[in-house]
Amino acid sequence: MLSEAEITALLNAGTKAKPAPTAKAAASDARIYDFRSPERFTRDQMRAIELVHEDFADRIRNNLPSYLSTDVRCKVVGQSQTKFEEHVEGVPDHTQFFILALDPLPDRIIALFDQQTCLSMAERLLGGTPPENIEVVTLTDLSAVVMRGVWEYLIPHLAAAWKPIHELEPRFLESTSNKNWVNMLLANRWSVGTSFELVVGGLPGTMVIYMPYSMVKDIADDVSPSAWLGEVKEESSQPAEMRVALEDFIQRASLEARLVVGNMRMTFGEVRSLRVGDVLELERSVGTPYELWVGGGPKEGIGYKVEPGVHQKKYAAKILDRVIVEY
Repeated sequence: MLSEAEITALLNAGTKAKPAPTAKAAASDARIYDFRSPERFTRDQMRAIELVHEDFADRIRNNLPSYLSTDVRCKVVGQSQTKFEEHVEGVPDHTQFFILALDPLPDRIIALFDQQTCLSMAERLLGGTPPENIEVVTLTDLSAVVMRGVWEYLIPHLAAAWKPIHELEPRFLESTSNKNWVNMLLANRWSVGTSFELVVGGLPGTMVIYMPYSMVKDIADDVSPSAWLGEVKEESSQPAEMRVALEDFIQRASLEARLVVGNMRMTFGEVRSLRVGDVLELERSVGTPYELWVGGGPKEGIGYKVEPGVHQKKYAAKILDRVIVEY
C-alpha cells in the first residue's frame, strides 16, 4: 500500500502549474505610432536648422545686393514641421519651385520665392525696371533660366551656412511650376519649412526652404545647436587674434601733437612785411589755457586744454580738460 506522502506526490504531479499573471501595460505608456512616417525632427534639430538658415539669411543680405544691383534685406521669420503635402497645400498657383540636392545627403530640398519676387528679380537681371504692381504669371523659360542663375549664385553661401554642422555640396537640380509633381517628390514625409522675409529693391516678398527628415537622418547626431555654435566660436577665434594684434599695433603707432599758443589773421601783404623784432598780437587772452591737438587739427584730431609749464628743464604742458568740437 502507498503511504499518505506518496499519494500526495502523485496527485501533485498530475496538476499543471498555472503561469504567473503578467502585469498589464499602463494606459499612460501607450502612444500613437504613425506607420506611414514615424520619424520627425526633434526640437534641437529644428533649432539647429533655424541657426543655419539665419546664417544663410545674413549671407543673402550681404552678397545678393551686388548680384542684383539693388538693396536686399532678408531674415528668418518662422519655422514649422508637418507633412510636406500640407506645407505646399496653400502655395499659390504659378509658383516656381526650385529643387536642390545637398551632397552627400540623400533626397532633396525644395525652395521657392513668392512669384512676385521671382518676376521682379528676373526683370531686373534682364535689364528692365520692375513695375510697382507685378501681374502674377508663370515664369517664362528665359525667366526660369535667370532664376536658376540666382540659386547657383546662392549655392556657395548655402554650403557655407551648413559648414559648422556638416561639409555639404549643394547642387541645383531643376525648377518647375507643377505643384503636383513637387508634391510627389516628398509626398507625406515629415519636413521642416523655414520662412524668410525678403525685400528686394523695396518690394516685399517671401522665401521658403523645405527640408525632409529623411535628408538629415544619417547626420542626426550632428544637427544640434551646440555643434553649430561650437564651430562658429572656433571659426571666430582667428578674427579675435587679428583684432588683438591690430589693437597692439594701434597702441604702438606714433602720432604728431601740436601745442597751439594762439591764432591770428594776417593779410599776405602783412606777411611779406614781417621783420625781425616785430610783435604779433594773438587772439588768445593772457591766462587762457593753450590747446593741444593730437593727430591733426580741430576737424580730424583729438584736442585737450593744457596749462604751460616746465618739467626737467624742458617746456611742458599739463592736461586740464578735453576740447569738445561741435560740427
